[in-house]
Amino acid sequence: MIFFNKHVYIIPEVDNFFYLHVDALINKAGIDSESFCAIFVSDDKNKTVNGYPGVEYINSQLVDFSELQSAKTITSLSLNSLNSEFISNLIKFDESVIDKFYIYITDDEVDRWDRIYKKFGLLKAIPNLHISNDDLFVLSKVYRFIGLEVIFKNTLERVLERKVKLVNSGCIFDILTCKDFDCIKGNVLFDKDKKEKRIWFHTKNLIGGSSDIKKLVNAYISFAKAFDNNIHFVVFVNNIKTFLYVSAAILYLKKIKKLPVKIDVLNHTDKYSYMQQLATCDFLILQPRGGASTARSLIKIGRGMVCTLDGTKNNFGFEKGYKVPVIKGDSYLSLAQQAKDEKFDITTSALILEQREQESLSKYKELYK
Repeated sequence: MIFFNKHVYIIPEVDNFFYLHVDALINKAGIDSESFCAIFVSDDKNKTVNGYPGVEYINSQLVDFSELQSAKTITSLSLNSLNSEFISNLIKFDESVIDKFYIYITDDEVDRWDRIYKKFGLLKAIPNLHISNDDLFVLSKVYRFIGLEVIFKNTLERVLERKVKLVNSGCIFDILTCKDFDCIKGNVLFDKDKKEKRIWFHTKNLIGGSSDIKKLVNAYISFAKAFDNNIHFVVFVNNIKTFLYVSAAILYLKKIKKLPVKIDVLNHTDKYSYMQQLATCDFLILQPRGGASTARSLIKIGRGMVCTLDGTKNNFGFEKGYKVPVIKGDSYLSLAQQAKDEKFDITTSALILEQREQESLSKYKELYK
């Protein structure tokens, strides 16, 4: 029985998450790779994937639900219309499975559930938000989740209208495998006294549309003022439309605002090169939501500080969830002025975040013992 005494994960066919997550469980928590098994949800029974070494991957089309009953735990990475049909069928086959079933939640799906609940007073299926009737069925049954209590518990219990149990654990992985991350961390050169500050604006794939470009212009003007134009911005774009928006913003800053503009525009790159670029930055101006793994990676290498605007989910997540000091303010000018004043300790933030990660790892060690 391939699932006997295994910790089974239900993951997407195209995975960018489980690979790093299980890498951290193995290399940071010291859990044997053979303890894990991954079911990737696919419509093609002939589909195979190249997964993490030492971890067996099974096509969802080939899974015998009766064999899954022998697993120690079953964890779904997120819940959406792409995986909920499989999970719904599993629960309908034998509802007792919910006693060992967990959903690893992220702010993405919880935010969607919350928006629907606030609008309609209850959860309902909305296809364009990737919420199906199968999602609703699964959420009506499952009561175990993995995520930071201070961030998710109140919202979950409000939208589900019942009590839930949470494994109180935050993110344990970085944007690279442990080996690659340690390699970059060990080669970081940090000159706190260098005059020009390198600033990453938002994270990969999240700049887009005129509203974000206006924010970019505002942020650049604010930091240029605070640092007497001794700044160098980095932005990541993933489509031609956004590239044209950024080009227009650069032209505006040069011709209208008369600023000596330095903005590096990055596009398609591998994760290792992305992290190498990030490791050159003194500050990361984080968008309101998303990008937490990138921000954590910058803090952990002890290279730069994260800036968040007041009232955003990211500000709440770092201050209340991880309890890590970040630069916060009600405007980009406020962030820039605080960055200039240097009333922060990068080393302390890195140590606090490492401590929080160890606390989360201890929860997984207990869960997967």
